[in-house]
Amino acid sequence: MAAHVVDAHTDVNTRARTISSSARAAYALIHRLSPGELRDLQLKASALLSDAPADARGGGQAQITRSDSGIDWLLCGIEAELRARGVLFNGSRLRADLICPKYAALSRPAMATLRAGLGRHPRASDLAALGRLAAECLADYLTSMRVPVTPRTMLQHAGDAAAAVDAAFPGYLASGMLVFVMGAHK
Repeated sequence: MAAHVVDAHTDVNTRARTISSSARAAYALIHRLSPGELRDLQLKASALLSDAPADARGGGQAQITRSDSGIDWLLCGIEAELRARGVLFNGSRLRADLICPKYAALSRPAMATLRAGLGRHPRASDLAALGRLAAECLADYLTSMRVPVTPRTMLQHAGDAAAAVDAAFPGYLASGMLVFVMGAHK
């Protein structure tokens, strides 16, 4: 019996050292990431935490969403859509501040309208899916207007993202039912 207790204690200490070592290694790696890579890591961690059971994210604590953490979910969706269309390559990053300095001001009202169209407090995974849906609708909207889909045109027309979603799914945005059309984007 005493041997099992000693083995269990040793096992716990070994696991604690492994976790501590892994945490130090992760901390060192995080500081080497570029801003784009750090944003991707934040998105993935946020999505994982939002889908985790309540006890894994701290019980009843408030859930962190992309807008709360300062991550631009629409920009992430635009980047994903440009990659899907072969306009942006896997190794490259979309720098909105360099391509379209007014992107933040243009996208803010559209993002607020889109977020309200979900009809509930969205999880991080919902916002990521909404960003992808809005970017796909915006690209289709630009194509229908015979505007080439490029990083610059997508960022310059980010303010039209809500109108593009409404054109693709009439009535869903105003009724707060966008969550029902996002299934394929999750």
